[in-house]
Amino acid sequence: MRPLVRFCMTTGVRLMNALRLTWAQVDYEAGVIAFRTKSKRPGGERHVIPITREIRILLANERGKHPIYVYTYVCRRNRGKRRKGQRYPFSKNDWRKDWKAALSAAGIKDFRFHDLRHTAATRLLRATGNLAVVQRVLGHSSPTMTLRYAHVEVDDMRAAMEAAARHTAATQATETDERINETKDVV
Repeated sequence: MRPLVRFCMTTGVRLMNALRLTWAQVDYEAGVIAFRTKSKRPGGERHVIPITREIRILLANERGKHPIYVYTYVCRRNRGKRRKGQRYPFSKNDWRKDWKAALSAAGIKDFRFHDLRHTAATRLLRATGNLAVVQRVLGHSSPTMTLRYAHVEVDDMRAAMEAAARHTAATQATETDERINETKDVV
């Protein structure tokens, strides 16, 4: 599950979009992955995310494992038509047992897979300071929804306020220098 988790934490895509991701949706030439967003309309709206260096590496590591789906699992025991040792796409619930085992092994409690989407949003906002970019990456139609995902901490506010203070101090110093130069020109 590690590649699936890293992909979701990096891109912020919804679990079902990642589980159903096919190689046909990955356009290396254009450098994008196209999804259908969660929507009330049948099929959803088209949502595109760029393929970054990290995503390219994640995808390269999955190449050749399955002819259609990007993220798959190896069957551990014969079950119905599924054969032990073969790769299959995840069904709606195939991932849950491994996810719970991973959380338990790491000693993590009260963490949903969907929280990875919040993590991606928060990291993007901290890195860019641009809510509009985060909104586009997540495929939200409104910044209000994005604000529910991108969590701003006290340290983020402190860093922003200190940056604003440095900017203000630099602007005031420039204005003072300009006034001094204007005074010299007059004299």
